[in-house]
Parts: sequence; structure tokens; C-alpha cells
Amino acid sequence: MRFRKYLEAFFDLRIEDISIKAQSGKYLDLVEEQIQLTNEMFKQLDKEGQSAFVEYEDKVNKGEIIIRDKLYKTGFFDGWKACKILFGRRFESEEYERI
Repeated sequence: MRFRKYLEAFFDLRIEDISIKAQSGKYLDLVEEQIQLTNEMFKQLDKEGQSAFVEYEDKVNKGEIIIRDKLYKTGFFDGWKACKILFGRRFESEEYERI
């Protein structure tokens, strides 16, 4: 269990690092456009609509975080498995599923 705790901390730090580095160029342009559109839509809504919109955005963001984390972890273990196969070592699939 202690190893899992350290591995989870590693994943969190690595995902944060990758996320920060990815925020350039086309990504930042897209974010700027999203912000402008969001502001335009938000102005069109009444208070109740604005509240629902904020809640919706929060749920979308949380869903994206879950997917991003799962993609990173899956890629990590796929790479680990490939290395084990290339170097002739057995990969225990139950280890992959526990994390």
C-alpha cells in the first residue's frame, strides 16, 4: 500500500507538470476563444441560468480531469508492460488493476 501511495503522488505531480507544459500555442488560443464564448453565453442568461451554467461547467471540468488522469495512468502502465515484454519479464495484470 505504501508503494501505491507514492505512485499516486508521482502520477499527480507528473500530470500537473504535463498540463502546465501543454498550455501554449494552439491550446492557449483555444482557451481564449472558449473564455470569450463563455462570457457571451453567460451574459445571455438570467441568474438561474447562470447558476446552472456554472454547475454544468464544473461537472464538465471534473469529467475531463478524470479522463485525463485515467489516460495518463493507462499510458504509464501500457509503457511499463511494453518494457517488461521487450526485456522478457512478466507483467502482473492484477498490479495494473489495483492502481
